[in-house]
Amino acid sequence: MTTVALVAAKDAVESIEATVTALAALAGVDQVWVVDDGSTDATAERARRAGAQVVRLEVNGGKGGAIAAGVAATPHADRYLLADADLGATATGLSPLLAGGADLIVGVLPSADGRGGFGLVKRLARAGIRRAVDLDQEAPLSGQRLVDGEHLRAITLAPRFGVEVGMTIDIARAGAAVQERPVDVDHRHTGRSWRGFVHRAKQGRDVTAALVSRLTAARQRIGAIVLAAVLAFVGLSGLSYAAAPPRGAALPPAKRVLIFAFDHLSLDDLDRGDLPAISSLRARSASGALNVNTLEGGRSGPSTLDVYASLGASARARAVPELAHPRARGSGARIPGMAKARALSRRERVAGAPGA
Repeated sequence: MTTVALVAAKDAVESIEATVTALAALAGVDQVWVVDDGSTDATAERARRAGAQVVRLEVNGGKGGAIAAGVAATPHADRYLLADADLGATATGLSPLLAGGADLIVGVLPSADGRGGFGLVKRLARAGIRRAVDLDQEAPLSGQRLVDGEHLRAITLAPRFGVEVGMTIDIARAGAAVQERPVDVDHRHTGRSWRGFVHRAKQGRDVTAALVSRLTAARQRIGAIVLAAVLAFVGLSGLSYAAAPPRGAALPPAKRVLIFAFDHLSLDDLDRGDLPAISSLRARSASGALNVNTLEGGRSGPSTLDVYASLGASARARAVPELAHPRARGSGARIPGMAKARALSRRERVAGAPGA
């Protein structure tokens, strides 16, 4: 049985040598491969100097793409030990994973003791995995994991930071056994600095994308609910809508409008507190719901034109490509193709009439 330790690395010159050395010293690891994901420093050179095989990507593609490149370069591997590049000498603490016992074993790291963030992305990942495969994970975002080679090669890895969540869901859906196991390792924590918040925002974006693609049926309830939050954070827009304005009163212009789209989410989910951050946001903002209500028309995913055709339509309506590009005209908006969409609906005797 061949076990390949696989490390995705980007500008990890300070830690990559120690990480490779520690992984190579683990009993059961046969080879160490490093995917240099477009580094601008000497990461690839240091990895080779430590004894690793290196796959060099000239353009940074993100963690998911880097792992996919490493898997493609090692089709002979029976198992993959995935490890982050910043583990350094503590990578020897991954040895409990090598005992095997499941198709996917996720390493649970010790507590960060306040050196991490607030756990919002982690809670999002846990809730998404639980909904997708009824699996409750303590460390859904952990990059330290042992994966069966056949299972890993059989799935399409989610891009960037969504790779771990997508991997867990896809492998569990394939009927594989999934476990978690404590590991005594440490890595660099981004903390609650500005840089740390930016990193977690990107992570949250990628995790959300991985979950949406796995929780949304292409032809089933596309874009079921859109929460439109007109936000007024202090320092974000300077506006606040704690209560509805008096009847007839003009609303001050919104400087920013954020639209959050969730599939298969209901307001009951928010009231139960499953998503506390979004519940808090809703309490301080305006919110609404929209069911995308168009016929398939041969499309496999949601689009802008589906939204514009659905606004104002109380029943199923037809949409046309011209609806995808509304153009503002003066104080109102001109929706190209609306007349064409309405005529098509009438001709096909569709119950709904598109409107925006």
